[in-house]
Amino acid sequence: MIARCCILLLLAFSLSYASSAKAEWQFLHAHDGDTPTLVNEDGQRIKIRVRYIDTPEANQPGCLGAKNLTERLLSKGRVVVTGYKPSHDRLQATLSVNDVDLGTQLVRHGWAWVDPRYSKDETLLALQDSAKRRQVGVWREFGPVPPWEWRKMHGWNGRCDK
Repeated sequence: MIARCCILLLLAFSLSYASSAKAEWQFLHAHDGDTPTLVNEDGQRIKIRVRYIDTPEANQPGCLGAKNLTERLLSKGRVVVTGYKPSHDRLQATLSVNDVDLGTQLVRHGWAWVDPRYSKDETLLALQDSAKRRQVGVWREFGPVPPWEWRKMHGWNGRCDK
């Protein structure tokens, strides 16, 4: 654990984690919709948390839909990692492939909530409202529970598996 934290800190400082920081990495796999593991140019596996959004947790309705969309999008090419910064045991960043932003797509298709603790982005909020009106993704369910409330009730359940 200490080695992992040191690697993250070293990586963050070496990459100068300002909001303009940018890299291109390879997608390896998704733990759930907002937490993929990527491989950097040095071959290191890096767990990334997608910024500004929150997707369903393991055993929560919508987890597999969010994970599947993440896998489909990120497997289409090199993943552009932008504005990364350290957060707990992973980095937070914006991820895109071929100029298509993962977080935006997850919200647009109803597989993610805009996390009100970290974003007031009006474009993302409008996409979330549109997904609700169209009843897509998690919004097909009556009264979907935001992941931050789900974690309070059920704890963190690990990886979203098929």
